[in-house]
Amino acid sequence: MNTVLKTILVCIIASAGAGIGTGFAGMSAATVITPMLATFVGMPTYEAVGIALASDVLASGVSAYTY
Repeated sequence: MNTVLKTILVCIIASAGAGIGTGFAGMSAATVITPMLATFVGMPTYEAVGIALASDVLASGVSAYTY
């Protein structure tokens, strides 16, 4: 499988899992995104944590704007 395609597929699955987890359970997206990026894409852990926390900030901002 092409590396770029694999990365895109893992990112889509990670974001869907994070969306479901934050929507239903109120958990942080970092619990889903960080392990998937670090394990399947081979991204350094610190970068994966940074991306996951940035997605939490974005989700909180959208929620605050909506409500």
